[in-house]
Amino acid sequence: MPPLQPLLIARRSLDEWPQASSDDIGQWLPPQLPLTLGGGMRGNPGERLKLDLCSIQMNNDRNCNNGSNISGNNNSCNNNGVSGLMKRDRIAFFDKECSKVAEHIYLGGDASAKNRDILKQNGITHILNCVGFVCPEYFKADFVYRTLWLQDSPSEDISSILYDVFDYFEDVREQGGRVFVHCCQGVSRSTSLVIAYLMWREGQSFDDAFQLVKAARGIADPNMGFAC
Repeated sequence: MPPLQPLLIARRSLDEWPQASSDDIGQWLPPQLPLTLGGGMRGNPGERLKLDLCSIQMNNDRNCNNGSNISGNNNSCNNNGVSGLMKRDRIAFFDKECSKVAEHIYLGGDASAKNRDILKQNGITHILNCVGFVCPEYFKADFVYRTLWLQDSPSEDISSILYDVFDYFEDVREQGGRVFVHCCQGVSRSTSLVIAYLMWREGQSFDDAFQLVKAARGIADPNMGFAC
């Protein structure tokens, strides 16, 4: 498969996002203008910001074949009961954790997404639901929701929605809000989007962005190959 071309990232307002009832990510139109940097973003005014996604692979098989996975341990590659139990224990530990990655970015899974008290205690104002076909918008009266329909599959191309996700995170930040990004367990899909955002906004390498997310949420395992 040929490498993906660099993305030209443009800002869009929250009003341009699809409604929660939409079931077609393809409804999101590509941005028309390149982003000009400023207002706390890195780079010089007028500079185009590009994110090169040379390789995206939501698949742990390659890492297992190489003897390690992206998180630096082999538990997910082993089939013995001990390793499986260890992984389940780690997921259970973080099950109701609302993990803070940045002042305006929090990560978690469905258990936190449907716990109003946890969300309120962490000052959450917005929720990005990555798995709309599994998890509903539990508290529409309390939080501002945006919903994606991402499969945890090697064929899922998240590059098509990165423009919109970055814009959403930036709008939440500029409003002084906090967004809770979740998938089913807060392991793969949600962490992949946050890592990509850190690479884009902070100019971090994949390794640096991943380690920052991993430090906040120990079960983060995006199974993703970014080459920038």
